[in-house]
Amino acid sequence: MYTKLNYIIQFYLYYLTEGFHPADIARVKNTDDWLKRFLLHSELDMQLALQLLWDSCEWRKKFGTNGK
Repeated sequence: MYTKLNYIIQFYLYYLTEGFHPADIARVKNTDDWLKRFLLHSELDMQLALQLLWDSCEWRKKFGTNGK
């Protein structure tokens, strides 16, 4: 739980300086579903799952998947 909280704080800091979409920030903050998917994909490697989640948010930002 502490790791997820720490990661959410990092998301907020990144969002404030670089601009992840608020919908992606809320998705991480409000549910565990998205992180669980990355955990399953990474065979429960938390560090890899968090990196995949981060990369996904960067990709979504780059390609504007949430609209403007």
